[in-house]
Amino acid sequence: MMTYAIQWNHGHTDTGFASYEDAVEAVYTVLSEAKIGHSGDIAEGGERTLFWASAEAAENDDGARAAGSIRARHAAEVR
Repeated sequence: MMTYAIQWNHGHTDTGFASYEDAVEAVYTVLSEAKIGHSGDIAEGGERTLFWASAEAAENDDGARAAGSIRARHAAEVR
């Protein structure tokens, strides 16, 4: 079973999201103007999706200014 976790850049991790969509919604709850996603993210088969506080923060950024990431957690990692 796969779950998802949100790793915030300040060090806190929220875990136990049953779907990627649930994790995305949780990010929007905290950062209503968040820019979520990048080339090679979870929606494209990757293991993580970066998010930024806004589209402006994400512009021309390689992830250094990201507010955090959503990560896929496989059953072996959750135990």
